[in-house]
Order: sequence, then structure tokens, then C-alpha cells
Amino acid sequence: MDSVYSAVIAFILLFPWGILAVTILGHLHARLVQKGRSIPRDLPR
Repeated sequence: MDSVYSAVIAFILLFPWGILAVTILGHLHARLVQKGRSIPRDLPR
């Protein structure tokens, strides 16, 4: 019972940070892609 309880606590504590990390990585990847595409072309914003 004790190990299950600690596992649940760890999951609850780490789950939001996992979402946050994925969100940050997604934004960084999108910025890198936009920078790579905007260098050779002049597109209207």
C-alpha cells in the first residue's frame, strides 16, 4: 500500500511538469521552424 501511495503522489507531482515541458518544447520548435522559413522568403505577416 505504501509504495502505491508514493507512486500516486509522484505521478500527481510530475504530471503537470510533463505537460509544461511538452508545451515549452512545442513553442521552441515552432519558433525554430518559423525562423528557418522566414530567413529566405519575405512573407507578409
